[in-house]
Amino acid sequence: MAVQRFDSGLAQLQSLFIEQAKLDREMSIPHAAALTIIGGLIADSIGWRWIFWVLSIFDALLLLLAFFVFPETFGQLLLYRKAHKLTLETGKPHITGFATLSQPLSIKLKNGFLRPSRLLLTQPIMQVVGVFMAFNYGTLFFVLSSYARLWTNDYHQTAAISGLHYIAIVIGYTIAAQGGARITDKMWQRFKAKAGGQIAPKYRVPLMLPGTVYIPAGLLWYGWAAQAHTHWAVVDAGVAVFGCGVILSRQAMQQYIMESYRDYVASAAAASQFLRSIFGFCFPLSAPALYVHLGYGLGDTTIALVFLALGIPVPFVLWFWGARLRAKGKAVV
Repeated sequence: MAVQRFDSGLAQLQSLFIEQAKLDREMSIPHAAALTIIGGLIADSIGWRWIFWVLSIFDALLLLLAFFVFPETFGQLLLYRKAHKLTLETGKPHITGFATLSQPLSIKLKNGFLRPSRLLLTQPIMQVVGVFMAFNYGTLFFVLSSYARLWTNDYHQTAAISGLHYIAIVIGYTIAAQGGARITDKMWQRFKAKAGGQIAPKYRVPLMLPGTVYIPAGLLWYGWAAQAHTHWAVVDAGVAVFGCGVILSRQAMQQYIMESYRDYVASAAAASQFLRSIFGFCFPLSAPALYVHLGYGLGDTTIALVFLALGIPVPFVLWFWGARLRAKGKAVV
């Protein structure tokens, strides 16, 4: 299972070779929590092995749909194609600055593999945002991996019923994704108008602060409610607040990265994904031992305090010193 999980992660590399940098309204699909709900129902009805079959079939269908339906949106590539078409039609050369299509495949592969590493090692802004995104991601999977165990072990519910509690996280995700996207767009337009039409990545930062507060608040709510064995709705409400904070902060960080590296969005995403995957792997491993020794209350309080100490300074660093940190980064080719 571990080997196959590694293989499935290789699918993330596809973004390294598709130069795509469209920055649109950031939409979040609550896949992690939603699939956990479905997984519980599948495991309880037809067996846990079918979880992997269903996911594989669903992923294959989505891949086919994306291949035939998704259009190219990268402006430089569209301009290159237009210039190439005009060259063929008129016989006169039309040149653009986008020349990666003429590069050998070996060069494309080399850049695809090495550029994310260069970004992570040479860009201070990627290091700041990448570590915070990774801790955000690790905390999310820390909760996701232990949430069902709470309901089966402490509340003595079935696997199917325990999976339904992930609906609380979906609710938090949805509120943050829909509301946060609209608020961010309005704030972006307002900041842009005040700056005389000039844009800056920091205009995406403001919602990161409430998100950074909601995550530890939700953890404290969830942890102590579970510790006291309160009604299930009280526990779920705390997790919904946590989920809202996860999406608000993640949206802001992803948009900041996309604004900072418009020409290398795929590579920047891969660089941050590397750290996120490490934290997402390591954090769930510590959840059982942490809860056994400290309980849900003190365990979640520990994670919440660490998150506050790490996360609260980040929005202020990006807002006041983000431009300076980006300027210190070396050129990426």
